[in-house]
Amino acid sequence: MPARLIADLQYMRSALGEAFMAQLTYLGIFRGAPHSAAPVLVESGGRRTVIINDPDAEAARALPADVATIRYGRYFTWNANPVEPAPDFAEAVRQVAKGGALACDAHLPQSRYEALSASGSISLERPSTIPTVHVYRKSLAEIEAQWAATRASDCVPLKPYLAGFPHARALAEALDRPFEGFMRLEKLCHLSGLDALHVTSPYEVELFTGLPDAMAEAHGITAVYIAGDDHATICAAKPIVRADFVPHGEARALSRLLADLGAVGAQKNEMPAALWQPLAAAGVALVEGDAVLRRWQDRRAGEDFGYFVFAANAVIEGFAAAEAFFARAKGAHLTERDLAAAYRDGVYRFRERIGFKGHYSPYFEIVHSGARTPLPATAADYPVSHEDLTIAFDMGIVVRDSAGCARAVSDIARTICATPRLADARDRLRRALVEDLIPRIRPGLTGEQIHAIGVDCLRPLEPMLRKAGLLPEGKGVADYRRDCGHAIHRQTVSSIYFVPGNRETIEEGMLGCVEYVWPIGDILIGVEEGYLVTREATLPFTREPAE
Repeated sequence: MPARLIADLQYMRSALGEAFMAQLTYLGIFRGAPHSAAPVLVESGGRRTVIINDPDAEAARALPADVATIRYGRYFTWNANPVEPAPDFAEAVRQVAKGGALACDAHLPQSRYEALSASGSISLERPSTIPTVHVYRKSLAEIEAQWAATRASDCVPLKPYLAGFPHARALAEALDRPFEGFMRLEKLCHLSGLDALHVTSPYEVELFTGLPDAMAEAHGITAVYIAGDDHATICAAKPIVRADFVPHGEARALSRLLADLGAVGAQKNEMPAALWQPLAAAGVALVEGDAVLRRWQDRRAGEDFGYFVFAANAVIEGFAAAEAFFARAKGAHLTERDLAAAYRDGVYRFRERIGFKGHYSPYFEIVHSGARTPLPATAADYPVSHEDLTIAFDMGIVVRDSAGCARAVSDIARTICATPRLADARDRLRRALVEDLIPRIRPGLTGEQIHAIGVDCLRPLEPMLRKAGLLPEGKGVADYRRDCGHAIHRQTVSSIYFVPGNRETIEEGMLGCVEYVWPIGDILIGVEEGYLVTREATLPFTREPAE
């Protein structure tokens, strides 16, 4: 009997418990393709095993006692000295299946199905039937007009807020960056040999409909972008009654709509294999389209710069509120959730103080001591105290415009340090980011080259780091293999990470984060800042409240 692989998140929530699912960090970060980052459950021989990405592995502490785990991938820590390479996702699954056959549910994305099919026998339990959809046309010019109108209204308070920043004039000018809109996507499709994109993730469908993702999900809406067309083609499981969605013929099978379009880029990391394969069998020329969608969003993020300014600096203000609360509460019995609540209050008060008109919600909230874990862990009921050497915060919010559509996220790290020695190390790492690394990021550099610069910025700090006990014996800053930043758009899942081997290039107008994350022993120091790439210079757009 084949091992059964379950990717259904609702099933896992029921079988494994809400406490486990709530502790998963990357499930919420991968908004456009949650199934590509989520754990899976494998049932074989009466045993249950969760296959989980190493960065999310701290969540396994909340699993039922009878559930085993196997990790794949490896998160950078100075504590680790691995001898064997970490297994990848498919290798971890096959360890449980013991080389036998696998039967997968209908939720497994095509990218994971292909990885598993390359390593052994695999089948789908219930391949989907091709859905019949109601078809509409939506003007791309109307969507672009909505972007411009909401930005003009929502971001008014940010010009006076930026007046106190270094480089205030350049940052304020970036708030009004002209929209290139879908023209840039058309160019990317042509360069990639794509005739169309079929966008299935509700979070990404927002960009092609002007509707919030919750509405897209409720109506079963997907979108088809055809290069050269001035309208998006909207497919809906339920009828849409809106003046801006013009009916386009009778309801028809999705395969009939897609088959004549040529090469159709699809979200391989999101579309279930149970749908991909029937579409391909019906003659639809599906190819991987995730990379084009990410590249486009990386390159258009600067058009929404104001939303990113709010997102990043609101988080910093929230951290300052949490740090002040922690200092006042010395001697009290606190948990990570208490600090997260103080942080949220600080974010809210910042929004009210500057009068920002958009909306926001949590993206991720990582709060924990270095003693608890070196891995990123969502705030829970674990205790924190002034005895902890470090308490790390890595926080982000999703910022939505006044139409309810996501325009930006943030990803900012800060650390409470218990000793002057650790606080000095933290502050010097942050200065290296702001004063050295950010100014050296220029258009045309690859992620790999910027990582090398980031390591170079650490070299003057090596004696201090070693004296502070923040480097293990036999290691130096040249061994820092973790990413030291990335681009950012409506997710942190971008095409450009500052890591060895990444050859995507930074361009003018892009936004992102630079970071150093330093886990060693019971210590975890994280610092992270936002940057904007302009023609003249790359500028930080984050600052401490005291600055």
